[in-house]
Amino acid sequence: MSQGRMISENALKTLLKQDENYTSKADGINGSKREMIANAVEKKNLNKKAYAMLKRSRKMEAEEAALVHRSYLNYLDMSGEQKRLDGVQELPMEGDVEKPMEGSGNVRHLRAAE
Repeated sequence: MSQGRMISENALKTLLKQDENYTSKADGINGSKREMIANAVEKKNLNKKAYAMLKRSRKMEAEEAALVHRSYLNYLDMSGEQKRLDGVQELPMEGDVEKPMEGSGNVRHLRAAE
């Protein structure tokens, strides 16, 4: 910004109007996105938290995402959280195959591809 100079009234008003238009469009897009996700939660059984984690992973480079994933799995084991999670009786999801877990008496539901 130059000293002693100021934006003209017309330029300021134009900028404000454009900003409001862009904000309005962005709000509309964000609203549509929220509706799309809410619809997927309600009608297609989307887990919003798992979806959010997936979106974060997809923003990373593949190498970074792989490291984060491996680290997360290791942290689950090291912290004892995996044992706690394994103790939860899960309902199978469509396409899951039941696999008995060694020594636990529980059944782990694996995706058909695992």
